Amino acid sequence: MDYSELPLQKRGRHNTEEKTLCAAFLHSIAFVREIYQKAEKSLADDFSCDIRGNVSYMIPLVEFPDEAYKLVYPHLFMLINMKNNSFITGCNYPVYRIIFTVKGKGKLIYKEKEFLLPEGTGCFIDCRYAWKIKNISQDWEFTILDLTGEAVQNIYEHFAKYGVVFTEMQFPDYEARQYFILEHFKDKNMFTGYDLSCHTYFLLTKFLHSIQQKESEKRAHSQTVIMRIVSYLHDHFNEDIEMSALAETYHFSSSYFRYYFKKFIGVSPQKYLIQLRITQAKFLLRNENQTVEEIAVNCGFHTSGHFIQIFKKYEGVTPLQYRLRAEYNRNLCDNV
Repeated sequence: MDYSELPLQKRGRHNTEEKTLCAAFLHSIAFVREIYQKAEKSLADDFSCDIRGNVSYMIPLVEFPDEAYKLVYPHLFMLINMKNNSFITGCNYPVYRIIFTVKGKGKLIYKEKEFLLPEGTGCFIDCRYAWKIKNISQDWEFTILDLTGEAVQNIYEHFAKYGVVFTEMQFPDYEARQYFILEHFKDKNMFTGYDLSCHTYFLLTKFLHSIQQKESEKRAHSQTVIMRIVSYLHDHFNEDIEMSALAETYHFSSSYFRYYFKKFIGVSPQKYLIQLRITQAKFLLRNENQTVEEIAVNCGFHTSGHFIQIFKKYEGVTPLQYRLRAEYNRNLCDNV
């Protein structure tokens, strides 16, 4: 996207650590305070924002009609280029912010977690919580779109269920839709604010729908893969199975593998494997004359001692006790 074609105003450039509070944010705060006064609300006095390093930015602002506040409105847009060891921090700022990487790579620190923001990746955050962004690559260019209005919080809360970060795969035309909104600043008229509010609301609902659709597709795919893994475990339970290697084979990270397996099956993959082995061991104890040592090997346990320990944990008795009890019950049935 060629942002130079948009009617954006270049407000400043900070090259040293002497400038700690960005004038752009101060201008934005004044705008938000005005909106909050209209709504008879107050902005937190302990709002803070700190910009350090080499940062350039551009900001369009327009007057919004009162009707627009009931939906959603973009009160601040910035195109920022970070170089060297730059960062931006903030907290207690009552807006919802979408950060999108145009080129390079950055990092978001939010709610005590770190998120990478490579090219084509964005994040959606609640700026009332402390946050920090910093560049990882030498040259990180990204956009910031600050949103507020009565409808934003509900949309944000739905989005937050799926995480903080989104990718181009989840929302392939985010930047194009953002650019479309910004283009409406070219022809300002008495309806510009309302138009921007409607277009921004459409962007967010499309955004949420796209995320939900991709997550639904991901869930369906994950469920299919998990069922394949379950089938594999049934066929190979007596072998030495390393769960991390199994996850990698099916293109899962270990954490996602555990999460989705338990979500769809109800127990962890390791516990499911143990249950398969115990079930087979019980069958062999009831119907075969194999020794406990042989059954342990045939069911995938490394040693008979480990087998006895696990068996008693799950069944409450040792394998031999289970066999004797099964034989006793069978003899009772035969004598009836």
